[in-house]
Amino acid sequence: MFLITRECKRHRGFTGDSGGSAAVIFALAILPVTIVLTGALDYVRIIDFKRKLEATADQVATSTVGGERLDESQRREKGRSLLIKALAQRGIDVSTSSGKVDVKQTGDDAEAIVTIEAPYKLMFGGLIGLPSVKVRTSRSASNHASDQEKRLFACLSAESDEDYEKLACDGV
Repeated sequence: MFLITRECKRHRGFTGDSGGSAAVIFALAILPVTIVLTGALDYVRIIDFKRKLEATADQVATSTVGGERLDESQRREKGRSLLIKALAQRGIDVSTSSGKVDVKQTGDDAEAIVTIEAPYKLMFGGLIGLPSVKVRTSRSASNHASDQEKRLFACLSAESDEDYEKLACDGV
């Protein structure tokens, strides 16, 4: 009996001891913190990738409607070739990406709508069973100037005060 009582007294301090509890709390908290941080990192990288796609689509749409006088099919072909070049220049895999260039033309006015869809491989998404996501963007550009823009351009191009007054540019 004496031996059991002595052993109980020796371990009594162990149950009340709180030393080392920080290690246990850290071990339990590190997994959710790691998941949140890696998810945030992937999210930021996806946003950056989307921004890169948007810049590519803007560049292609603007270049497609600008420049020389072309008919609708020539502009569409120009847009497709520009799209392939722009994707390759920005390091986006052309084989897994899809892009579409729509051109609407009325007389000299043209509008291009560029749509790009590309997969983005996640850094840490494989840990949760999501290896990649599809990122899609669409941009348009037009070479059509509104009546107000045409009037402003004419006022800025006026060579004399008479032309300026004739165009009634005071309110522009």
